[in-house]
Amino acid sequence: MNKFTRFNKWGRRICLFLIGFMALGQQIAAQTLPYTFKNSSRYADSDIYIGLVGKFPGMGDVWMNMTSSQLQAMSYANNTVPGPAWGNTPDGKNKYAAMFFKLSDIPNKTIQIPQGLFSCRIMISFKSPLYIYFHQAGGYAGADLQNPNDPNDGIRWELVELTWGNAGLWTNTTRVDSYQYPMGLEVTGYTGGISGSYASSYNARVNDGSAPNVNKKIGEIVSHQTILNSWTTKVETPFYGCKVKKTHSMDNEPIIEQASKIPDFKANGAYKNYFDAYINDIWSTYRTKDLLLNIGDRGTWKGRVTGDRFDFYDPADNSQATIYWKPSTQDAIEGAGALATTYATAPSVKYDEDLMIQAQVCAAINRHAIYTNAAAGEVQYNHDPTRFFKIAPFNQYVNFFHSTDVSYQSQTYAFAYDDVGDQSSTIQCTFPTKVTVVIGGYGEVTPTPITIPAKIEAETYTDMSGVQTEPTNDGGTGLNVGYIDMNDWMEYKIIVPEEREYNLKLRVASKDGDGLLKIIKGIADTVQVTIPKTGDWQVWSTQNTTINLTKGQKTIRLLAAKGGFNLNWIEFENSTLTNLEESLHSTSTLSIFPSPTKNELHLNRASENSIVTIWNLTGVKLLETQSTIVDVSSFQSGVYLVKCENQTGKFIKE
Repeated sequence: MNKFTRFNKWGRRICLFLIGFMALGQQIAAQTLPYTFKNSSRYADSDIYIGLVGKFPGMGDVWMNMTSSQLQAMSYANNTVPGPAWGNTPDGKNKYAAMFFKLSDIPNKTIQIPQGLFSCRIMISFKSPLYIYFHQAGGYAGADLQNPNDPNDGIRWELVELTWGNAGLWTNTTRVDSYQYPMGLEVTGYTGGISGSYASSYNARVNDGSAPNVNKKIGEIVSHQTILNSWTTKVETPFYGCKVKKTHSMDNEPIIEQASKIPDFKANGAYKNYFDAYINDIWSTYRTKDLLLNIGDRGTWKGRVTGDRFDFYDPADNSQATIYWKPSTQDAIEGAGALATTYATAPSVKYDEDLMIQAQVCAAINRHAIYTNAAAGEVQYNHDPTRFFKIAPFNQYVNFFHSTDVSYQSQTYAFAYDDVGDQSSTIQCTFPTKVTVVIGGYGEVTPTPITIPAKIEAETYTDMSGVQTEPTNDGGTGLNVGYIDMNDWMEYKIIVPEEREYNLKLRVASKDGDGLLKIIKGIADTVQVTIPKTGDWQVWSTQNTTINLTKGQKTIRLLAAKGGFNLNWIEFENSTLTNLEESLHSTSTLSIFPSPTKNELHLNRASENSIVTIWNLTGVKLLETQSTIVDVSSFQSGVYLVKCENQTGKFIKE
């Protein structure tokens, strides 16, 4: 069973808690909660795919038709979408559930979550839907980050989790397994007690005339590229390998995986024992003295190791809890094994307390919050964030995403028990009224696309990988993009007003030459430009090519197939306009009068039946005619270009 097919530790604990409050046979609840998707990403709405799976009383496993917000029971018959060649399903048919919808097709970018939905995951993927398989016996299988033959390998995706039961809403983003793209989450609603049914309490509180008193948000506050670029500057060698490029990567960019997911930290890896010395120190130290561990609302518990068994009790009420054997590094990072085990024969209270204390110690190991040099009788403050990540070893993946310059108020869900001490990205609201999912988080800048024809400064890219800017002497001031190596790239958002061929100019400099730049318009749709030797990094020349573009908003990627050059600007020109301007200086002129004119234009053509064409200065064709007298009264004031066979001219409209 992979991580995607089960719920993380938060999901399991919270959902089990909530089920106790649910009347499982209830009818579909009247309350619905709008989840609105706000796109602040670099992706167009049509390139973002959203799907939902969860459980609902009386229906079991469900998915959602997002055009209508209607829940559907999972069925093997839903597997109708062909998957990629490298994946395969248990039945060998390589077909997956038709459960994803483009954001552009979701009305008002909003779905309605029914009260009672639990163990729910909203899956958000980019450039491709995920390939989710519905089993014949129930349930589903999803993305397996560890399997390069998984059909989802190389697709960028993110999750939002939620449960909305009879005790309120719990919802969160997650970094438990990986980071793939910035996300944000905002919840508005009310606090309050529940008296009688949840539905009646909800309606009474929401309609009591008071303003919402819950306004919470979580999420990344810097851009995707900033997160990727800063990874190796903020972590140390054992964690460098967490930034990985998947075998079938669609965008040639890495993701960042939890340490336990990468080969170096696995059972046969170089850092499989990363936490072992710290764990051994804890187990050894507290064989001979008590560990006094403050765990917030539950007060201070006392623990002592016997053999490899760590027993705890609460002096306030003599509650007992146990870690039954010494955990491994893998157990600590994943919240598994010794840190997620109790015995079914244990009384229910002991069962719950075991899991509770195991979560506390797991969190303490990842954060290095137990100080073994503390004096005998000194209370360890396991929920005090000022003590976290101060002494090595600690989970640097967790520390990175808890940085205040990465996550809003340092809240994130970066390992299974990150909710210990309220450090996770979970937002709880008893009576929620609105949720906004911010795709791209709070640091992604959504630039205004540039309408071509236009000149675009190279440093104004909307996204990039690998390049840097530097001062340029081309034109006197400003910046150019440099340090361009093979596979580095820059992206620019443009609006193409009409389908046509455009001239593309690139201002480049190269000390040695032999660079190669690919202008990527879409999948397998490229134009190539060879970058010549100009003599030095600040000796500039302009290279020209043509590019055919269809109408609409585009993202153009400039990919260095070979590096070793600088780029100062690119310029899109209408090829017709350029040819006309050149022909004004190279062919006989067309007799046009009067100029300036207000109403009529008279043409003296060499051939009586030849066609006259008029363009404006942006290269847009305005008129074709065989008449010698042209009505231009509706034209705006300005300069216009005219061509008739090999003759050209221009006139001024007053």
